[in-house]
Amino acid sequence: MTRTDPHIAHEPEPAAPQALRDDLNALFRAEASVPAEVDQLVMSMARQHFARRIRPRRALRWIAAGTAAAAVLLVALFLTTHHAPQHVTPGEPTLTSAERAEDIDQNGRVDILDAFALARHIQTQDASKTQWDINGDGIVDRHDVDRIAMAAVALERGTLR
Repeated sequence: MTRTDPHIAHEPEPAAPQALRDDLNALFRAEASVPAEVDQLVMSMARQHFARRIRPRRALRWIAAGTAAAAVLLVALFLTTHHAPQHVTPGEPTLTSAERAEDIDQNGRVDILDAFALARHIQTQDASKTQWDINGDGIVDRHDVDRIAMAAVALERGTLR
């Protein structure tokens, strides 16, 4: 059973005295109106101001992207054309990497890929070439692969020859 208080339900909402309401309305009344031309001019100036601030940011983004792309291209170019200098002992004849027996893939340098290529040929039991007998024991085997790997990572080139 719910009970409602008849006194609260029928009471009118309290209202501020009319004099107070008139004074508050007078304080917060906007008496000045802004002409439409002035409003449009302010909006136009704001658009121009913010448009100038956006354009340099877009340009900077394009410049940054172009610089990053150019840097990537330069690094790629450097990595594809840069060859480590070969160590040459004074008085020793200079041999190019292509002339060296360790250069299995004939790309002009002795690297770990040469050892990998010879190891794959041995593993698949392809007919190995006699010039791949790097250590000169008459057999192309894992010892030749090890010799090429050592030549590829040696700090002083020519010490294993």
